[in-house]
Amino acid sequence: GQGKTLLYGTDTGWWDEPTWEYLCGCKIDAVILECGKGDSASTYDGHLNIDEVFRVKNRLHDCGAIATDIPFYLTHIAHTGLLLHKPLQERVASQGISVAYDGLQITV
Repeated sequence: GQGKTLLYGTDTGWWDEPTWEYLCGCKIDAVILECGKGDSASTYDGHLNIDEVFRVKNRLHDCGAIATDIPFYLTHIAHTGLLLHKPLQERVASQGISVAYDGLQITV
């Protein structure tokens, strides 16, 4: 059978255009993405906040790299992001995103 492709992105911040060009040429079956800035307004560019995560998901979808309903999880959550697990999950659930937790197992 054919393998599956997982995008595992931590400590990334917003990707440069060559990275977008590469990813948009892929078929990605699941995403685990960092959200180190959470709901903070930090200007540090090495992590993503919630709005940037939404932009990443939308851009990957719009360029055909992901389907709407693939497993999409957030990880690398920090207390400096101003939200704990449950409030963060409530903020991202409407976008088809889940917040990972210790011991989580997913099937792709």
